[in-house]
Amino acid sequence: MLISVVIPLYNKAPFVVRCLESLVVQTHQELEIIVVDDESSDGSVEEAEKVKDDRIKIIRREANGGCAAARNDGMMAARGKFIALQDADDFSHSTRMAVQLAAIRHYGIPTCKTRRIDITRVAQEQYQQEFQNPLNPQAKAGSFMSLMFPRLPRVLENDSMRLMEELAFMADLAYVWGPCVNLRRPLYCFDNTDQQNRIYPKRKMTDEWFAQRHLAFKHNAKLWRTWNRSREARLGDAKIVAESVTRDIRSGAFFNEP
Repeated sequence: MLISVVIPLYNKAPFVVRCLESLVVQTHQELEIIVVDDESSDGSVEEAEKVKDDRIKIIRREANGGCAAARNDGMMAARGKFIALQDADDFSHSTRMAVQLAAIRHYGIPTCKTRRIDITRVAQEQYQQEFQNPLNPQAKAGSFMSLMFPRLPRVLENDSMRLMEELAFMADLAYVWGPCVNLRRPLYCFDNTDQQNRIYPKRKMTDEWFAQRHLAFKHNAKLWRTWNRSREARLGDAKIVAESVTRDIRSGAFFNEP
């Protein structure tokens, strides 16, 4: 069964090779790996092209539109029966796709997330124990970036939002597909090494910075409320189709279809 892995890429040159290498060695080999470059300026695409695999497809956006827009382009291009998300600076355990697909089939629930481990926030011994041994069921699970869900009916992100768009997308998926399987196995790894890109140094936290962030959150909160109020109108038809797909997943018929 084909799984489409969608990876938004923006200035992640130091990490994208490891990201892709973790996918090409998946035990579930029936993958298409869609990398959507959001106008990177650090040679990220050239790094991605170093990983030679016919399953990798690189899409170049003409203008920077944000992570949600890049993911939407990838989901629109996907051909798989399931879509799996991954960020360009993260990597997956080699069994991730197989385990998530098996969990969806076993529980009859169309969507699945797995636990994420941050290798810069845990001791190396804990990382080795948990990530290298994914049967170790510790701590809570459920990282957005590790989502797997059916491609159809299509649910897309709100690409007008630059903050909280992932929360809005998860709410949309929950409305269409219902509860999500949360695996406690740490099959997805988050690397916080790139400190400059991930956290703001204290010297940048000026009054002006806080004012800009406040305005950004205020603007996105307004978009969030509008998006929430429109959910039934936007996704009512998709929810009806999803109920039929869910029945096929529970009966097993979905996995027998071409």
